[in-house]
Amino acid sequence: MIKIGLLGSAVANLIIFFNQNFYVMLFTWMFNAAIQFAIWPSVFKITASQLPRSEKSKNVFFISFSPTMGLLLSFIVAGILPAWQLNFAVSSAVSLVLFILMHFICKKVDRFMLPDRETLLENIKERDDKGISLMTLMISSGLLLIIAVNLIRTMIGQGAQTLAPTMLMESYDGISASFGNILNIIVIISGIFGVFSSRFLIKRRIIKNEIVGMAGTLLIMIPMCVIICLIGKIPSILVIVSMSVISFCATAASFLTSSYSSQFAAFGKDGTVAGLINCSGSAALIVQTYGFSAVADNFGWVAVSKLWVVLTTVAVVMSIAAIPIFNKFRKKHREVM
Repeated sequence: MIKIGLLGSAVANLIIFFNQNFYVMLFTWMFNAAIQFAIWPSVFKITASQLPRSEKSKNVFFISFSPTMGLLLSFIVAGILPAWQLNFAVSSAVSLVLFILMHFICKKVDRFMLPDRETLLENIKERDDKGISLMTLMISSGLLLIIAVNLIRTMIGQGAQTLAPTMLMESYDGISASFGNILNIIVIISGIFGVFSSRFLIKRRIIKNEIVGMAGTLLIMIPMCVIICLIGKIPSILVIVSMSVISFCATAASFLTSSYSSQFAAFGKDGTVAGLINCSGSAALIVQTYGFSAVADNFGWVAVSKLWVVLTTVAVVMSIAAIPIFNKFRKKHREVM
């Protein structure tokens, strides 16, 4: 499934590189989104349940860097290339190279995953014999609430990371588009340190419940969003720092969400859960890209910031509501989780 996604991406990007007709780009990009959708759940499934479980926490930590690093590299590459069309050529070439590497690597590493996979399949059979369905897991573990929390968290986190240049440029006369992009890289890099912080807190057992950690990181984001409500009236450095903290907390919460999802490996549902959470993240990007921009066009960036405050507060409330549900679920199934 990973190879199918990579090959489809290579083809889609190549088509757009050679043809920039609006309708061709639109439908090709829709195909690109659909063909790649299984990549993340597949990678997560391998990481959480088909590699030695003693390394699961470390592997989840490593792959948690990929979204933020990918966003950072996309900004860097776009800043270097002389024409925007070349972005698609680079993406096509990278996808093709990864497809070829995956083809040969899979043959080498597959045999190392077999022992753990057999053990997992036996465990899944035992769980299925007891009639534990996906819907039961979603309700009894608080997953439905976490999906909604992830939707909001992605909207705010991606909003801070991608809208920062435009918000700063339109709110402060001394900030140019190019300088705004440089400042945005600082915001994105802050997100990388969020992964380190979450990993440290979990490894040291300071955070024993991932959902408690999510609620805490989201709670820190609320005053940062309040500060951004004063954009244009306060020094730009305060806005940049606030957005950096939001990026930091949102990425930290993303790692905690991945760690939470990995616990469903005991039921053979970790790939499915990762796919559902990925789906909520994709929906969040649609809302963030269109919704926040529409609000900004009609009411200004202050209105967007106030909306962030409301949404983050709602996410905190839902996270807190999910804590006792997940605690009860984990206590009930502690023999396999």
